[in-house]
Amino acid sequence: MLLRSFSTDSRYIKRGYAKKTLRLLPQYMLEKHPAVNEVVLAVNVRNTVAQKLYLTCGFKDEGVRVEGPKGELLVLSYYL
Repeated sequence: MLLRSFSTDSRYIKRGYAKKTLRLLPQYMLEKHPAVNEVVLAVNVRNTVAQKLYLTCGFKDEGVRVEGPKGELLVLSYYL
């Protein structure tokens, strides 16, 4: 399943909401989409803060890169 447009309103950055949400993702997916075994997202290579968050929350960098409209993207996977 593709996770798109995951972002935090600037008024709520650094309060832990993104990390808490991503940590709830596996249980949500198992309950609502039990047939899905992977969640995929893409993040801009320049967005190192988001990359660190995703990797900390269990996403894996398998080395896949794609070109997006605003530059190179890392494709990260979370295996359920």
